[in-house]
Amino acid sequence: MSGHPVLLYGHRGAPAECPENTVASFERALALGVDAIETDIHMTSDGHLIVHHDATGARTCGVDAAVRTLPLAEIQTWDAGGGHQVPTFQEVLERFPDTFFNVDLKQPDPPIVSHAMALIARMGATHRVRLASVQDVTIRRIRRAGYAGPVGIAKHEILRWFFTPAAVATRAFWRGKQRALQIPTHAGPLRLDTGSRIEKGNRCGWRVDFWTINDPDEATRLLKLGADGIMTDDPALVAPAVRAFRGH
Repeated sequence: MSGHPVLLYGHRGAPAECPENTVASFERALALGVDAIETDIHMTSDGHLIVHHDATGARTCGVDAAVRTLPLAEIQTWDAGGGHQVPTFQEVLERFPDTFFNVDLKQPDPPIVSHAMALIARMGATHRVRLASVQDVTIRRIRRAGYAGPVGIAKHEILRWFFTPAAVATRAFWRGKQRALQIPTHAGPLRLDTGSRIEKGNRCGWRVDFWTINDPDEATRLLKLGADGIMTDDPALVAPAVRAFRGH
């Protein structure tokens, strides 16, 4: 066992039932028993951080315009689905003061790391916000800025970890900051969902979380292999499996 708590993350809330990355989606996920919310942020042209996955509003809001080019007031006129508004990051931190957030910083240009860190510090939320990104440059910026909270692992580090022998990896990788390896079950032909690879990540001092798992049997399989966390679009379906695993 890794020693890390087993967590169920609502991936953008509970998008199987509610519009993704909305307050309603987060409320529903928490009501269904998730332990944490996985979400995404971009920044508006006037410097506000918003909870939104895509660079534009086309897919979720029907507005084919880039978030970074518009002020907050205009984005707040968008319908994120069912009449729900695109929330600000500050709004959700205030609305859910006891919730842990795993935040993917989506926007690399202009950089938003300093804005995110300043808001998190101002809200006293460093202990409950993990900063992550699929972009190596963003992770490097987070590290250079000295973020005091938990941090995700960069894409190039995941590849390096995959191909480095376990005995070497545990010595070679930096082991602080409550780092989290958050991965799919496979990347092309490369399988990441084996017991040995999960153990290897844990031996580096990392928690190992898998996304995006919407099958309860698959969630159970991964947890039995030693996974520390499951990210799901459908907490109603997957939460019972996680609860059953914890009770076994």
